[in-house]
Amino acid sequence: NLVLENLWLGDHVAANSELLLNKHEVTHILNVTNEHPTDFQPNSLQVDTAYDSETENLMQHFEATNKFIDQAREQGCVLVHCHAGVSRSASVVIAYLVWKNGWSTTQAFKHIKKSRFIMPNNGFVLQLKEYQNLVRG
Repeated sequence: NLVLENLWLGDHVAANSELLLNKHEVTHILNVTNEHPTDFQPNSLQVDTAYDSETENLMQHFEATNKFIDQAREQGCVLVHCHAGVSRSASVVIAYLVWKNGWSTTQAFKHIKKSRFIMPNNGFVLQLKEYQNLVRG
């Protein structure tokens, strides 16, 4: 699902569909899981230490994922995914919107929810609120 220009959010099925990636002209993939390596995408970043657990420290990856998404959007089009595309990858995209657009986590969540069902786990929600406070001061 399109979140912003050149930024898609999806699941592992979308990430491994060469037909879909070509249709949407995806040039970069950010994989926020260790379960589904993306074989045919050379411009990819895999955060393979991120588990969908309330105790997982996802925030430690936000600086790297934000930079990757930003550069990918400048060079082409990026798909951010995890297994189902509702918790880990959604949290990374929310963090990006907070960082890039200065939005609150609530604004970012509502924006994404217009086009895709998302449900970050409670631990990620707390980290996103903490991250919002760090970014917005």
